[in-house]
Amino acid sequence: MDALPPKRVGRMNGSSLMSAIHWPDGSAKNLILIHRTKRAAGFGAFANPLRETMAATLEGKRLRLRQASADDVDARFSLGNHAEIVEMFGVSRSVVRPLTRDGAARWVQRLIDHSHAWVIEVHGRLIGEIRLDNVDLHDRRASMAIGIFDPALLGKGLGSEAILLLLRHAFVDLQLHRIGIRVLAYNQRAIRAYEKCGFVVEGREREAAFVNDAWHDDVMMGLLEHEFLSQNS
Repeated sequence: MDALPPKRVGRMNGSSLMSAIHWPDGSAKNLILIHRTKRAAGFGAFANPLRETMAATLEGKRLRLRQASADDVDARFSLGNHAEIVEMFGVSRSVVRPLTRDGAARWVQRLIDHSHAWVIEVHGRLIGEIRLDNVDLHDRRASMAIGIFDPALLGKGLGSEAILLLLRHAFVDLQLHRIGIRVLAYNQRAIRAYEKCGFVVEGREREAAFVNDAWHDDVMMGLLEHEFLSQNS
C-alpha cells in the first residue's frame, strides 16, 4: 500500500506546503476545503479569462516552474517519500510508506489536471511542485502550496526562490490581492522561509494537528498584494 494519510491544509516542510486534502501518493481527497469558495454560481461573471490563464513557464535565476507532463513520472518516483519531509505535511512518521510508480503517476496527473500547478525544476531535474489552490477571482485570493521532495536540497533557498516567482505571477499577472498559508508551529524552517518572502503571522490554531502521538499548533500566515509589490518593485 503506497497511500499515506491525507496531508493537512497549508502545511509546509520548508519548503513543503499543501493547502487542500491530498495524499502524498498523488491522489486527491477533496473532503475539506479550508478556504471558502463563495458565490460559486456567479463566479464566472467576475472572472477575467486572461487572468485565469496559467503561465506555462516561470523562469528564475536557479530554477524554473513549468507545467507537469506524463514524462515526469520516473523523476517523481526516483524522489520517493522521505519521513522527514512528509512529517511536515502533518503525517506521522509511523505511517510513511515507500512511493510506488503508480503513486508517482497519480501525483503527476494531479498536477496536470490542476489549473494553477507547476513542477519545480533545477538544471533540468524535477525536485518538487508549487501550486495556487482555491483561487477565488472575486475575492482575489488563493492559498499556496509548495513541496521540495529531495532532503539534500532543503535549506538552500530554492523554496524561497520558487515562492517569489509564483507570488509575482499571482499578484501581477492574476492580480490577486491575498495569498494565505498555514504551517505547523514546529516547522520553524518553513516559517522562516515564508517570512523571508514577506508573509506575516496572522494567527494560531491551537492543537490543530495530531502528529507523532502529540498535538501541535498551526500557524496562519498571509501576504497582501501591496505588501509584496512594495518589497519587490
